[in-house]
Amino acid sequence: LLAAGIEPKALSDAWTVQKGSTSNKGEALKKSVYTAASTSAGGLLARYAKDGHLYSAQQFQQYYGDAWLVEWLESPQEKRVANDGKEYSAQEFQKYYGGNAASYWNQASEAPQRRMAEDGQTYTIQEFIAYYKGDWQTKFDKASVVADVCAGLNHEGCDGLPQTCQWKWTGDWTDSCVLKASTATAAAFLV
Repeated sequence: LLAAGIEPKALSDAWTVQKGSTSNKGEALKKSVYTAASTSAGGLLARYAKDGHLYSAQQFQQYYGDAWLVEWLESPQEKRVANDGKEYSAQEFQKYYGGNAASYWNQASEAPQRRMAEDGQTYTIQEFIAYYKGDWQTKFDKASVVADVCAGLNHEGCDGLPQTCQWKWTGDWTDSCVLKASTATAAAFLV
């Protein structure tokens, strides 16, 4: 359940409430997991469903019914770019910012989550979705994560790493500094 982003305390709290509400312990556990997934990380958890859109745990539960947890685990989690220019999950924001996590999370931009596909090219999660269509989750999961030292750098910071980074204006400075092609290949590692 940790892989689903479910915090042990949230599950324990939900179990305390649910176990007395029914004599069926299996049903109580199912409801506890459902509740804990919706409240963990301050309710900020979201993942990319098969259609490529972000949905909360509650939306996964409503759409997929009893199969929601399997779909949730197969779906990449949302990450956002923090003030340091690095990509973090909602749980990581929660751990670092504590009670202010939601405010920082809502201000942060969606992380590009770059990975190297089997063709040797580096793509963002949105590019995987656009190119691989219905098979994007499988391809994304198998792709190598790119350690992106350029992510989140402003123009000046990007220009300061000419051997590694290059500026490609996207309309958003937080994702305009990208790895040079030769660096992307060298920086990739398997997860």
